[in-house]
Amino acid sequence: MKARLFELADAYNRLFDLALDENVDLAAVEEGLQAVEGAMEEKVKNCIGLLRELEARRAAFRHEAERLTKQARFLDNRIKGIQGCAYRRWMPPANGR
Repeated sequence: MKARLFELADAYNRLFDLALDENVDLAAVEEGLQAVEGAMEEKVKNCIGLLRELEARRAAFRHEAERLTKQARFLDNRIKGIQGCAYRRWMPPANGR
């Protein structure tokens, strides 16, 4: 029995969810790929699409991680600057002058 288009889309959406789930091991994803019905050409196309989407998400996460790292460095420097300013203005000199 051939799967309908919406059934195939649903199967690949479930596979995508499996691939994103940190609690699911790779063997379960591989089993899911094997279980999808359809012509080999369609399976290959959909697998490539799945991989491209995962790669795009990975790139987006890496970009976001870089952005957040830069923001954290900025805040580190800002905190140090404010602490230095406060220390210079309100702390008495160490040599008693």
